[in-house]
Amino acid sequence: MFGTFLANAPATVEKITAGNTMTKLWNAIITAFTKMWEIIAVNMPQVGNFFADYWIFIFPFILAIFFICFKMFEKLLGAIR
Repeated sequence: MFGTFLANAPATVEKITAGNTMTKLWNAIITAFTKMWEIIAVNMPQVGNFFADYWIFIFPFILAIFFICFKMFEKLLGAIR
C-alpha cells in the first residue's frame, strides 16, 4: 500500500506561500457564501428578498467580518513561520 502511494507521489512538491494560502482561503469563503446564498434563496425567499433589498446597508458589515477573519488568519500564519 505504501509502495503504491509513494510511486504515485508527484516529483516536485508545491511550496506553500502566504499568498497562495490566502487565495485558497478567499476562494473557499466565496464558495461557502455562494452555497449558503443558494440554500437561503431557495428555502427562505423572505430572507433572500430582505438581503436583496437591503444589501447595500448589510454589505459593509459582512465585509468587515471578512477582513477581521483575514487579519486573524494572517497573524496565525506569521506565528507559524
